[in-house]
Amino acid sequence: MEHIDIKTIKDITALFNSSSMTELELEVEGCRLHMKKNSSGPAQSSVPVIKEFSEGDCKESGTETYKTITAPLVGTFYSAPSPDALPFAPVGTTITKGTTLCIIEALKMMNEMPADEDCKIMEVLAQEGSLVEFGQPLFKVKPL
Repeated sequence: MEHIDIKTIKDITALFNSSSMTELELEVEGCRLHMKKNSSGPAQSSVPVIKEFSEGDCKESGTETYKTITAPLVGTFYSAPSPDALPFAPVGTTITKGTTLCIIEALKMMNEMPADEDCKIMEVLAQEGSLVEFGQPLFKVKPL
């Protein structure tokens, strides 16, 4: 299965930012790109969210089903809004759809990654400040 490459995402983001649109959703070959402008400043003017759909998303563990949330783009992983702040989604926390899970910094742009469903954080798989690749597992969650 093909993925949307980072150059295409950058091009689409640049066009979106220069347009009068406030929201854009695009699905190509199983990958979904959703951008929405907000008012929190230029560094967060668009929020790309890509979710790769596959049958391997859910894994059984005993009688419980766990899902892996993967990185939507290449960048630096941050679990909190600043070094001295509490993490967005610590282990054991119940998260509702749309709640920020982490920030991925790419090209000096802070991209908040929202949860696409209600879930409980079972494990954080990425290291704070580490470079993450597109599709790299970031969180192990239990869908609610």
